[in-house]
Amino acid sequence: MTDARPSRRDLLRAAVGIAGMGLLTSCAPGGTTQVARIATGERGGSYHQFGELLRRAVQSSQPLDLLVVATQGSAENLRLLDDGRVEFALTLAETARHASADIVAVGRVYQNYLQCVVRADGPVTRLSDLGARRVSIGPPGSGVAEIARRLLGALDLDDETVVSELTLDAATAALEAEAIDAFFWSGGIPTPLISALATRVPIRLLDIPQSVDPLSPATAAPIPLGVYGSERTVTTIGVPNLLVARRETPSDVVAMLVDTLIDRNRALIPPESAGTQYLTPWNLIDTAPLALHPAAAERYRARYD
Repeated sequence: MTDARPSRRDLLRAAVGIAGMGLLTSCAPGGTTQVARIATGERGGSYHQFGELLRRAVQSSQPLDLLVVATQGSAENLRLLDDGRVEFALTLAETARHASADIVAVGRVYQNYLQCVVRADGPVTRLSDLGARRVSIGPPGSGVAEIARRLLGALDLDDETVVSELTLDAATAALEAEAIDAFFWSGGIPTPLISALATRVPIRLLDIPQSVDPLSPATAAPIPLGVYGSERTVTTIGVPNLLVARRETPSDVVAMLVDTLIDRNRALIPPESAGTQYLTPWNLIDTAPLALHPAAAERYRARYD
């Protein structure tokens, strides 16, 4: 007969769903374990993938149960953090420029690549071809939607392009069905859902040169040959990703995440990753435009001095 009692994780998830501000604690055989939530991104995207890797790395080495919350991306994550509905979040550094004064960084964790994906058998071969085309800029509440709108504006294409705001899952399906001509995505490379799309239809990435970079400062980020089956290196824009928290997030929990970022960094890199996108000891503290959480700054000094 099957035991119908809820598991410890089920009980924790239920408790987290109704909790307000403040960390929860649970009792485990080894002692007390704290529970925190991290807002990530869409399932099948890089944020959610990184969140799951971080969850496993933290739980294997720290008395912390990190619950991964799927979201629409950076802007929504910052709202959830502001509202106290999560304790940690991932966000594009560019979106973090608009964060409240209470939001601080735990570390710079990896670099996103701005990707404009089209069908290889379609008519779009360069950014200027997007005029009067059907383009998904990313879901509402995502950092990529904000960046893509600014990019289209910089190209003077914002008035003529037919814009939709699809999730990555919906955008890949729409491109495959030729319901749209292109979609924008900001994530690590390769992004799992885009890799899956490339197995079904031939795709190409468009070059996004620094000359039309809507961000400041511009950062060139080449996508290596072979990603999604590409036969050449693609030039695009790199945007740092930050792991953030509120200033009042407990110091001991922040220190646990800093130690995990330093000590388990290889466990946070997906085996299929390409490029130079993931965290390294020397860029963890490069969290502009946000200041480091005081406990994070103290922990980095203790570890590196």
